[in-house]
Amino acid sequence: MHSLGLGGPKDEAEARRLLGLASEQGHAIAQYSLAVMHSHGHCGAPKDEAEARRLFSLAAAQGDASSQTRLGVMHSQGRGGAEDLVEARRLICLAAAQGHGGAQFHLAVMHEQGRGGPKDEAEARRLYSLAAAQGHPIAQANLDAMRVQAAAQRSAAEATQAAEVQVVAARVLTEGCIGATI
Repeated sequence: MHSLGLGGPKDEAEARRLLGLASEQGHAIAQYSLAVMHSHGHCGAPKDEAEARRLFSLAAAQGDASSQTRLGVMHSQGRGGAEDLVEARRLICLAAAQGHGGAQFHLAVMHEQGRGGPKDEAEARRLYSLAAAQGHPIAQANLDAMRVQAAAQRSAAEATQAAEVQVVAARVLTEGCIGATI
């Protein structure tokens, strides 16, 4: 409330102080909120991605899906520490299993691109569908793009098959005409 000025004057320093106290007592929401502040340098907090990663880690360990997602993204991008795609995928998978739409989107991207594990387009489509059902617009766009690409591949395969049939038919006709003139 202090960070937004709800119920009184806006006091970002007091908001950070109170969140710090709650964070030290193990409150996941406070840890998440402080991590966001440090990740972006909001509310007067210095931008410190290593501290953000540490705080997201504390909240993620308590099962907070938003923290698991954010921490996973930080691992995937090497922000606040070393890049670790396998750990990123594991964390994001935990949040996606809780129904977190953002995690479902990020995990779909990882499956589509084969980042942090095997490429799996069917699983990517499934996860994009779940995220899109929660209103994630980029997930919907990616799902639509995958559908268009699949339709184009089917059309190309059908065109190739039709061309092969025409070649075979032409050979049969050519061989029939050559055999008839001998």
